[in-house]
Amino acid sequence: MLGSTTQMANTSQTIKDMVKANKQINTEEEDRLEEEQLKKEAEANKPTYFKPNPNNYSFEGRNLGASIGIIASLGYSFKTKSGFLKGLGYWLLGSIVVGGLGYGVGTLIKKKSIEKDSK
Repeated sequence: MLGSTTQMANTSQTIKDMVKANKQINTEEEDRLEEEQLKKEAEANKPTYFKPNPNNYSFEGRNLGASIGIIASLGYSFKTKSGFLKGLGYWLLGSIVVGGLGYGVGTLIKKKSIEKDSK
């Protein structure tokens, strides 16, 4: 009988240790999930290639510049009566150059922040 009491005490102590370890693992898991959530939120606020920058007009400038570059290079290729591949080269070069120029100008222009009234 004494042996089974000691064994039961050891078993209950082992269960308590397992519960403590499980709680510790759960808190570590929650911390890890919370850190991942914060990283996702930080990534969501970061400007990307396909999403407008909240601080300046670089996205809009790039898109507008590339469109103007395509139109200008297309006009130039028809004016010079270049062939298809040469016209395609003008088209690509014009969109890249003027799009880069638009990106640079858009980066220099800062967006005004709109503050909401707390009333």
